[in-house]
Amino acid sequence: MRRQAFRFALALLLPLFIVAPYFGSLSPQKASALAGHEFQSGRIIDDGVFFNGNALSQQQIQEFMNAKVSTCDTWGSQPRGGTTRAAHGSANGAPPPYICLKEYSMSTPFKPADGLCNGHNPGNKGSAQILYEVQQSCGVSAKALLVLLQKEQSLVTDDWPWPIQYRSATGYGCPDSAPCDSEYYGFFNQVYNAARQFRRYARDASMFNYRRDRNNFIQYNPNGGCGGGNVYIQNSATAGLYNYTPYQPNSAALNNLYGTGDGCSAYGNRNFWRMYNDWFGNTFGFPFAASFRGGSPPVVVKHGQNASMSFDFQNTGSQFWKDDASALPYYPRTRLMGTWPINRGSAFSNATWPNPSRPVSVFTAVYENDGTTPAADQHTVWPGQVGRFQFAVSYPGYGIGGGIHQEHFELVQDGASNFWVPGGYAWQSIVTAEPFAAGFRGVSPEPTVRPGINDTMYFDFQNLGSQFWKDDASALSYYPRTRLMGAWPINRNSAFVHSSWLSASRPVNVFNKVYEADGVTLAADQHTVWPGQVGRFLMTVQHPTNGTPVGKYKEHFELVQDGVPNFWVPGGYAWQAVNIAP
Repeated sequence: MRRQAFRFALALLLPLFIVAPYFGSLSPQKASALAGHEFQSGRIIDDGVFFNGNALSQQQIQEFMNAKVSTCDTWGSQPRGGTTRAAHGSANGAPPPYICLKEYSMSTPFKPADGLCNGHNPGNKGSAQILYEVQQSCGVSAKALLVLLQKEQSLVTDDWPWPIQYRSATGYGCPDSAPCDSEYYGFFNQVYNAARQFRRYARDASMFNYRRDRNNFIQYNPNGGCGGGNVYIQNSATAGLYNYTPYQPNSAALNNLYGTGDGCSAYGNRNFWRMYNDWFGNTFGFPFAASFRGGSPPVVVKHGQNASMSFDFQNTGSQFWKDDASALPYYPRTRLMGTWPINRGSAFSNATWPNPSRPVSVFTAVYENDGTTPAADQHTVWPGQVGRFQFAVSYPGYGIGGGIHQEHFELVQDGASNFWVPGGYAWQSIVTAEPFAAGFRGVSPEPTVRPGINDTMYFDFQNLGSQFWKDDASALSYYPRTRLMGAWPINRNSAFVHSSWLSASRPVNVFNKVYEADGVTLAADQHTVWPGQVGRFLMTVQHPTNGTPVGKYKEHFELVQDGVPNFWVPGGYAWQAVNIAP
């Protein structure tokens, strides 16, 4: 999106203002001074750096802007051209007060999701929140957006900005040859539409003048007589910068990196590169890097059955990824690797896995940045795109009982020196469901019994098996009953037996409560505990009649499926201390 003529003039002035690096909690800064010969016209910034929807938190954005302007000249009291800023601004249609970017807020409109950005919810929001939410919605780094605001209007460092700077904050809708389009006026409109436009440059590349992976003739200046040169553009972000500001810096502009060049110099893309390096560090990312985007819900595997799980990773590096179905046999393959420890063979490996530590070797799907739109090449994940790794898991064949297990994986570039892919880490819960299995969820406070006075205690167990539980009040008379059983030793008779017990070793035969998985919401059926639900076993305990001395005693119980061969329910073990008082 080209800038208006007055914006081009502003870009000529920007090199005179040397921006101090930000030494906050963000990226480390370059140790040596930046030099013009380091500028690569075909690789201004890597896709993985530019299209990073998680580059900064809202707090980091606010802290960054605070560091750039310590005090706003709200009322224009500072001197300006023999008078004050207030007088100068008023004479030019911009009277005080002046609102710095760090303090700016506005009412933002609703924006629907459209395949380029995920939309925007309206509200009264500050500049940091706007930048953060646009970053998240459109997948364009807030670092890049801050640099864009500075390059176009000096908004980040200006301590007395005029309304016109917010009106055309990113130069969107401002061509060199015509006035700015009023449809895009306003800070939010400018930021949102600029970010969306960069996504469009990448997605619909064939519609625009400058494209990646080919030579592009790019002028040095709006004046065609100044000439230009061919630039082989290496990535989508760089192509987008040239489509937005269609000039490359000439030698004079690069030789005086923080100043002006000659009459044929242009500074927009030079300034973007320079400011980004000064503020946030190198514009080049890791060759291979990733960001975890999401995964499937926790999976349940049962005896003799398989289940499916998946992980989505966004390519935030500078190089593309290939899978085993690629036509480039020499290129390193991107695969998932079992980790914790590294290269760990998984107990849940399936016959479809290449080996026990590599669950998948071909991308299940490749999407554009939105994680929804299928990419053209399903065996290549370009920087900014999202790859899905989906694979089957099997029930372990060597004695892992019912319960919840965490499986950890990381992305790996098999065959590359950078073996591990930074940011390519994820884990998922796998529930192994035996027909009858349980997990202890909680217990009541310690009861105290006295002669002639009873107390109650309860145990909560979650059903982690593949079968439901029934109690003695169930209408299914033939189904095995789930009860508590005295343990240590198994089927132990308790000294605290009460007349309500089924027997001296079976304290309770009807569920007191049945909850959903949250352990709070009551289930519809109070006599059935379905897989995932929580059953409460409440019992009355009585003062022993056998002369047991005063003191504290541990009572051990286990869940049992009375009437089935799998007598003991794995994971259904708990104990409670019972106090005997005089």
